[in-house]
Amino acid sequence: SSSSSSCYCFMLVGRRLVELVKLQFNSSFVCLPQRSICRLCSSSSPLQTTIMPPRRRSSRRLAAKKTELELNNEESQSTSVDEKPEQGDVDAEDKTVSYPPKRSKSAGSIKKTASKKKTTPKKAKSDPGGASKKPKLKKNVSVGIPRESTLRKEELANGLKLFSWNVNGIRGLLKNCKDDLLAFVEDSKPDVICLQETKLQEHHVPEHASLLNGYTSYWSCSTAKKGYAGTAVFVRGKHNSFGHLESIADASASSSGKKSAKKNKRTKTLDSFVTKESSDETVENNRFEVENVTFGIGVPKHDMEGRSITVEFDNFFLVNLYVPNSGMKLDRLNYRIDEWNVDLLSYVKSLEQSKPVVITGDLNVAHLDDDIYNVEAKHIVKTAGCTPREREDFTNFLEEGFVDTFRHQHGLVKGAFTYWSTRAGGRPLSKGLRLDYFVCSKSMIEDGAVPQAYDSFILPDVKGSDHCPIGLVVATQK
Repeated sequence: SSSSSSCYCFMLVGRRLVELVKLQFNSSFVCLPQRSICRLCSSSSPLQTTIMPPRRRSSRRLAAKKTELELNNEESQSTSVDEKPEQGDVDAEDKTVSYPPKRSKSAGSIKKTASKKKTTPKKAKSDPGGASKKPKLKKNVSVGIPRESTLRKEELANGLKLFSWNVNGIRGLLKNCKDDLLAFVEDSKPDVICLQETKLQEHHVPEHASLLNGYTSYWSCSTAKKGYAGTAVFVRGKHNSFGHLESIADASASSSGKKSAKKNKRTKTLDSFVTKESSDETVENNRFEVENVTFGIGVPKHDMEGRSITVEFDNFFLVNLYVPNSGMKLDRLNYRIDEWNVDLLSYVKSLEQSKPVVITGDLNVAHLDDDIYNVEAKHIVKTAGCTPREREDFTNFLEEGFVDTFRHQHGLVKGAFTYWSTRAGGRPLSKGLRLDYFVCSKSMIEDGAVPQAYDSFILPDVKGSDHCPIGLVVATQK
């Protein structure tokens, strides 16, 4: 936007300047210097505009308009009182309006009341009774624990009661909820208790081995990390330890070093942690014997985390498992699917060649849609234990000749969960997952089979962990 006196040379230079200014300020109008001298013909060219960003230019326009309004206001105030028009009236001669009108107290009060009226509907929306603050539950969420999952069959005289429980750290359980554990054992009277995620090292075992009076215990501890994973099996009665606890006692004593005197108090005698029956009478009434105990699944890279114990009974194997979690970022998903699950299936199928197999524990997978309370949520497919790969892989595992005993007995009952997030407080609202299982060989569900999977159930009322115990009654005789 140059004046008519600008030379042709300057206009050529000006075009280039126009392009540069457009790129710099990203504006739709052109800003050039007030006066520019052509370097070719040395002629000066006065211009009307100056370089400024769009905001400065708009602010100047507002300032000029404000000055004009102030001048008009001063002219209106210079008139006499009788000839002064009322605020907001138009002058008949120049058709100008006095601006801005003076605000009276009444006008201010009207505005205040208007603002109050605007805010009052917001207050009216809030419920003083607190009804609107109640948590919004999804339609497909059943509040409370479904009793169908706790239904039990008639007591079986010759049944072997198997229980499994992820305790999420046995020392924490004993510290905070020891009464709940003892009450659970007294009420359920289990023959075998399989624990997962004990989080113990071997030198902790002696002081916890005699935890349950009248049981022989077997422990598998993680050597990869401290306070990580770990499994244990408690079997009612006095049974052979197969040198397991003796080796733990030796390892505990040898690793004590300078504090050996303190450690020897724990490992003074084998009887202090090899549990025995409280009386000889109960020993004579043993209805079953432990024939062998195996730690791990035969692959060192898996077994160093202490995730498996296999107890061999007269007519079946019991495999206690704590399956690796895929992690919050699914960083162990490939390891679990491509390595752990493959080696586990190979191990279990080798056992099944001689006897039926019962697999129990925290398998860290929610198999069916009914095993997930919020299966429709978008983040579920990226949640450990709920990814399509894990669920599909568990389907493939069952198709190899195994049965989910709970679903076989109870069908597609909803809300039958075994895990609830403590951080989210999902247990009272039944917002959980079913991650714990009793899986058995197909031969054990046939009529008249021995052994036979007779009764599978969940005990959601037992507290003390973010998981609850599950149970299976196995008929060992006809």
